[in-house]
Amino acid sequence: MTNVPKLLKWTEDNFVNVATPDGLPGQYHGAYVVAEQFAYMYRMGYQTSRQAAEYAAWYAVTGDVNYKDRAYRGFNYSTYMMKDNGESSDGPTSGVGYWWGDIYGEGPRMFFYGFMAVPEWAPPSENISCIRYQF
Repeated sequence: MTNVPKLLKWTEDNFVNVATPDGLPGQYHGAYVVAEQFAYMYRMGYQTSRQAAEYAAWYAVTGDVNYKDRAYRGFNYSTYMMKDNGESSDGPTSGVGYWWGDIYGEGPRMFFYGFMAVPEWAPPSENISCIRYQF
């Protein structure tokens, strides 16, 4: 478990705190906004929700409120990819548009991991006990 903070920092060093072609900041109103991959360094909402889930899980293990805050802000950033009609895009400037598996599969699933790690974020009266997240 001692490697988890190092791995979280590795993601920050390589996909958050770096210049990207879209020119967007890696940190936006406290959210650590993650670029997708080395070959496609655009900031992505669903990648940010993945990192937020990891922050939330690490908060659940350690109680370190800094990770809880990073998770909260990352999940909030991810919601800004949603339109009022329910459509969601991968990122604010990626130009990709709508990759259904990412934005309607992987992205929302990360919210469930966050709810499991920080149960008070889950909607009232919802059972999240079926979710498992392990380090």
